[in-house]
Amino acid sequence: MGGKCCICGEVIDGSHKLDPCYIEIVTNAWDDDADRLQQSSVGHYDCIKKVIKLTRYLIPKGEG
Repeated sequence: MGGKCCICGEVIDGSHKLDPCYIEIVTNAWDDDADRLQQSSVGHYDCIKKVIKLTRYLIPKGEG
């Protein structure tokens, strides 16, 4: 897999079936503003699940 998790800093080795996860953050998302900033990164599914409340659509059956 390669790449490091943006949360824990460890290498993403694909140990979870949903790894890696892609995250994109956009500031001023609803405004058509020239000051909009954007950043993307990857992370472990389990790390992301600890810091973001996932909707039921992002939780595999049997884990929710």
